[in-house]
Amino acid sequence: MIKGKMVRRVPGIRLTVFLAILLCAIQGASAQTYYGSKWAADGLANTVIGPGQIQGDYRFKSIHTGTLAAIHTYWQNGTGYGAGTGGTYRIDLETDDGTANHFASGNVLATTTELQPNNLFVTETFSSPATIASGVLYHIVYTNIDSNPSVNYTSLDMFWLDAASGAPTPSQPSVSDTDWAHLYNSGSVSAPAWHWRHGGSEGDYMPTLELVYGDGTIFGNGYMEVWIDTSRENISGNNQVRETFTVSGGDKIATSFSVRMRKDSGADPLTVTLKTQAGATVESGTISPGSFSSNDAWVTYTFTAARTLANGSTYNIILSGAGTSSYSLFPIRKGISYNFDTPTFFSDGYAQISGSSGSSWTNWPDESANPSTEGDLQFFFTIAQHSPPVPPTGLAVTTVK
Repeated sequence: MIKGKMVRRVPGIRLTVFLAILLCAIQGASAQTYYGSKWAADGLANTVIGPGQIQGDYRFKSIHTGTLAAIHTYWQNGTGYGAGTGGTYRIDLETDDGTANHFASGNVLATTTELQPNNLFVTETFSSPATIASGVLYHIVYTNIDSNPSVNYTSLDMFWLDAASGAPTPSQPSVSDTDWAHLYNSGSVSAPAWHWRHGGSEGDYMPTLELVYGDGTIFGNGYMEVWIDTSRENISGNNQVRETFTVSGGDKIATSFSVRMRKDSGADPLTVTLKTQAGATVESGTISPGSFSSNDAWVTYTFTAARTLANGSTYNIILSGAGTSSYSLFPIRKGISYNFDTPTFFSDGYAQISGSSGSSWTNWPDESANPSTEGDLQFFFTIAQHSPPVPPTGLAVTTVK
């Protein structure tokens, strides 16, 4: 008898069999996750930390319990971004204030300094790391502590979604707006006036930031460039695009494919084809032209049956269309050349283009028109996973002999 409830015996079934049945029932519940680049952006945007805004804040929800040993920050300088020496910054890990606004509390858990933000891509290490908890909101607060911050300053640089393009809610498919956000303080350190750069005419600002835990766990957004102005490519007739990738980290059971793009003209559907490296078609189908906008937005193709992306195998997800219609899209650039680490970006593949109906492929051109393996489509597969079994609570079992 536990808390007034009786544990009933199951006649004719030994305890081990009963628990096995219970475990199967629990494992039958499924959860979803994502496999791909997962991030969306229309460009980069910056917040000057010095004149006007004395502090900048990256708010995040921890995905892991452990010490936060270091962060990797994207700074930007030059005309309109920074001036003078670039400033000196105190960087504090703070708790959330617990209000509906979710501002930084001022309660500092760990601190470090940055003397050379002009180096742009900088790893800042906490000499006395604090332990943070999975599922809890925290803030990385950057304060310009230069004696003359209006003269010596640098900007925090990050992803940006244009509100005019119909930025979705949430801004990103894989993280809530609250859990990955940028704010600034236009008041003083002692009397802050925090502002969340989200929504309205200014669009949505999202940190380009890597979090490094003491045990080697890494989380964040390691994409640091958007090839929209120089590298938008068309899908029409002979012109096709694809993401080629080799699966790592175990098999993935894909139920759908989503990509961020737009329709420019015509009334023909977009064709989505998943192929093996050898060229065998796993599945091919279409997305209705009515699903698209004239702005870049997420569209989804749902597979007719769950498709296994086998660990170690190479696949191509190909986008094509009739020559009487035109679609277009552009990649985001992973920061592999700037010391961002997996899994802050999709390391299993890269985007390619074809002008010959897929008979040959070229790596996607970067901002200088040079073919590169650092660009990814803005895409993801939705993956069905079994949730880990949750042990029953308030239950005591006596072995039945």
